[in-house]
Amino acid sequence: MSVWECETEMKLARCFLLAICLIGSAVTARSQAATPLGAIDELVRAEELADVVRHYPAAVEEVVTGLSENEKAEVSERLNVAFRIREAGYELRRTDDLRLWQFVDKAGSIHASLTLVNYFISGTDSLILFELDSPPEKKELKFAYLRYERGEWRITKFGDGRSDVDLESDGFISDFTSSGRNEKAAAATLMKILSALSVHQRGHPDSSLPAALDVLSQPVTQEESAAEEDSDEPDPEKSDDHEGSAARNEPPPSYVYLPGIIFRGNRAVKDGYEFRYTLIEAATTQDGNGKYQLTATPIEFGETGKKSYFIDQSYDLHFTMENRPANENDERFDYSFMFGSAIFDAHLRGRRPFPR
Repeated sequence: MSVWECETEMKLARCFLLAICLIGSAVTARSQAATPLGAIDELVRAEELADVVRHYPAAVEEVVTGLSENEKAEVSERLNVAFRIREAGYELRRTDDLRLWQFVDKAGSIHASLTLVNYFISGTDSLILFELDSPPEKKELKFAYLRYERGEWRITKFGDGRSDVDLESDGFISDFTSSGRNEKAAAATLMKILSALSVHQRGHPDSSLPAALDVLSQPVTQEESAAEEDSDEPDPEKSDDHEGSAARNEPPPSYVYLPGIIFRGNRAVKDGYEFRYTLIEAATTQDGNGKYQLTATPIEFGETGKKSYFIDQSYDLHFTMENRPANENDERFDYSFMFGSAIFDAHLRGRRPFPR
């Protein structure tokens, strides 16, 4: 166990002791949504979207309420805890002991148990501690934070101190709108482009940067070329030909492609965003690794995205919510924005909650 993990376990242990001191004894779980425990019990059993979202933060409920019916159907599957547990191959069963839940597979075998350790309430906030017991010898302390808001107890954060999920974060909430998903995809695409540029440099004797990014794109098929000719998209070659002509004569290297994105010279369109690459200094020196700039701007500001991004060889990502390209003077981007929903999915779907 690393020093960081030890410190985390110590913090959780102190939190556990604090709960004991505040409560003094265990509180029996009641299946009533008027209590924090009742709210969690209802959330893990709820099937209808309206019953599910009222135990998520109010900000999540507001966004979901404003979605179209098709979008609500998709969101319902993502937020429905009971569905996600079933999708992972389990059923969460309540036992005669009101403190104990069990994860049971389709054959009826118990794979793990979740036991209420303790909880306390301070005003409109509540902390609940559970112990996850995964045989043969793995036990983990889990926690959930709740807040009483708009007449309901709502879960705002949960985890184990290492991979926590903040359900009120911009990264989590924005994933339920098409523009928010585009924003997250655009930021991820910029990271992939930077990685491809790094590989390209390492693969060239002079460690030079390309003049245009079409050398990193997958070869265009005849079908794609024909579709592009029929498209109403403006032809980027007309404005960028002088920048990319030299690079377009280079055969695309087999060892570095940008899957799913095709550059024409220094421009590409993907997930509702326009990506632009500008080479400033191609050759690397002892003092640096060349200079370039990348921007990602919504095709239709406010519709396909509400954030514009900027990044360069420093790997510092900046963004603006103004209707313009971002630059290096704009606010630094918090990378945790990208991972809130991914961690949520990992807890409920992407990985098993315990070893099988």
